[in-house]
Amino acid sequence: MRVMAVLIRREFWEHRSLVFAPLIMCVVYLALSVLASANFHMGSVYFGDPDRQMPASFSSLMHIMFTGLLYVLTGCVTFFYLSDSLYAERRDRSILFWKSLPVSDSMTVISKLLVSLIAVPLVVLALSIVTHLLVLATFKIGGLIQPPRTPVPHWTLFSWFKLNGILFLDLFVFALWYAPIAAYQLLVSVVAGRAVLVWTVLPPLVLIFGQKLLFDSWSIGQFVLYRMGALSFGGGLSGSLDDAIDGINALPLLTLPDLWIGVAVAAALAFAAIRVRRHRDDS
Repeated sequence: MRVMAVLIRREFWEHRSLVFAPLIMCVVYLALSVLASANFHMGSVYFGDPDRQMPASFSSLMHIMFTGLLYVLTGCVTFFYLSDSLYAERRDRSILFWKSLPVSDSMTVISKLLVSLIAVPLVVLALSIVTHLLVLATFKIGGLIQPPRTPVPHWTLFSWFKLNGILFLDLFVFALWYAPIAAYQLLVSVVAGRAVLVWTVLPPLVLIFGQKLLFDSWSIGQFVLYRMGALSFGGGLSGSLDDAIDGINALPLLTLPDLWIGVAVAAALAFAAIRVRRHRDDS
């Protein structure tokens, strides 16, 4: 466990965009919230609406939407991280240094999977929770300063724990769901000699468009989209608070055979990546 912790810290040291990208988005969101709670004019733009009151579920919906946007942004950053992680160490020959240490290939590959599927989403969720609490405080302070003009979002302790508890559990469910995609990227990263991004997206595109040309079918493309976008929001902006929270519950995915088949495929791909890395020490 101590070695794994060091390897995970190494990934954050070498790939600081994994933290800085969502952190910048949190700062922007907080700055916009400060402007929205100020109720002032800037040219023809008016910040704040004294005649509109937030519904009771609005604070939860803001949290859900912002967390979703953070995960989308982090997913893009993680995509490039996975594509480059095992290739970069061969390109700059740092793999020779890491192989000289008492760190197995299995530990190295598994650490990168844990960073992309567990550690980074945990950091994003923590940033989202802290940022949203600051946003709520901003609206609350604005309401205390200008009570008739600033809408104050309503919040209950039970809804806060329920929402973030589901978001926390979703994190591990989606780690299992997206594991085969992450393992596939690591395998390409350790196999490709150059142009890793091209070799990552080219095989799926060839299969998708090849199937369309030969069999006039998009089933492979539909499967790829299904695998990359499992989350759907059952509640909307007009729904109740409970509907909005229950709409992001991903626990039912655990009953799908697709998830566990994907976990088995991810294990096979990760094993292949470990075996290939064991015999690759340069690009």
